[in-house]
Amino acid sequence: MAQSTAVYLPQPFLDAIRDALPADQTLDSFIEYCQMPLRRSLRVNTLKISVADFLTLVAPYHWRLTPVPWCEEGFLD
Repeated sequence: MAQSTAVYLPQPFLDAIRDALPADQTLDSFIEYCQMPLRRSLRVNTLKISVADFLTLVAPYHWRLTPVPWCEEGFLD
């Protein structure tokens, strides 16, 4: 498994985020969240295979794929 490394956030970006954050959020909580590992995800290239055919193809691997609500061809692991 890959080791986690700190994400570099340039100061101009942080300044812009600070101005855009809702009042109930802090810049520190945003930075902390940015340092968290991302969930594994994938998107089926429907130009090459349909979602149904992809799910049939990977069924023997017993992957626990959760559909992404806003992306018909996207899944989270």
